[in-house]
This record gives sequence, C-alpha cells and structure tokens, in this order.
Amino acid sequence: NCTDCTYNSASSSVQCINCTLGYNLTNSTNTCNPQCGDGIKLSTENCDDGGIFDGDGCNSNCTVESGFYCIGTYPNVSVCGKCLDFCSVCNDNSTCTTCNSGYANNATVCTIDCSPIANCSACDYNGTTQCTSCVLGYHLTNSSNNCLT
Repeated sequence: NCTDCTYNSASSSVQCINCTLGYNLTNSTNTCNPQCGDGIKLSTENCDDGGIFDGDGCNSNCTVESGFYCIGTYPNVSVCGKCLDFCSVCNDNSTCTTCNSGYANNATVCTIDCSPIANCSACDYNGTTQCTSCVLGYHLTNSSNNCLT
C-alpha cells in the first residue's frame, strides 16, 4: 500500500514515503496501515464514517455496532443507520437478520417469540416471555404462564 518509496543505500532498505489513500504511514515499522476514522472505507474495515466515536453505528475500530447497519464502499465514507426495533444485526433499515434475545425473525422483522409457550398466540417480552392470549380452545393460567385446555 506504499505509493512512493526511496532506497536507502546505507542500510540497503526501501523506505516508504507515501501511502495509498486511506492508509497511514507508520515510520517505526515502515508500513502503511489502514486509518480508521478518516472517512475512507477500506476492504479491511467493516465501516468508516469519518469519526472515531462509538454509538453512531460505526465504532472507533471501524466495526459496525450492534443494532446498526452501514453502507458504503471504497473510497466512500460509510453511512450508518439504526436497525428496526428489536433487531441486533440488519442489512439495511428494513431487513433484520438477527433479532435480540426473546424475539424471532418473522420474514424480515423481529417479533416477540411466543414459541417457548405451547399454544400461546400472543405474548409480551420483558426479560422473559409472558403469554397474553392462547389459541382457540385453550385458556391462560397467569400463575404458571401456560395455555391449558
């Protein structure tokens, strides 16, 4: 990733002078390393939004944060946005691939996962799944959070 270099005859070595766009020269090791936070998304970076702050979708290590998605390819800046509600990994703002704990992927969105409770048709999630109604022919027992006949 070195674009310009010079030969040092005294040490019989090549010294890099300039690096490819998006890389930063480290003189002590004579290497060009990706420069996270410069707004140039490299193939070695998951994202690069031009900043070095966490919480905006692309963290200080140029990794996409949970609950966010980022788009952009070299040499463009990454544009990040929030995933849909209850989604931890998404491709964009309308397609969830991994849901938060307690939620199930229903096509492309996350909905509360009622499957742990047999015959439950609707539920709430607040750390644990709580059934709110049962399928036809069953009734809810609030004391045990079960649907019984």
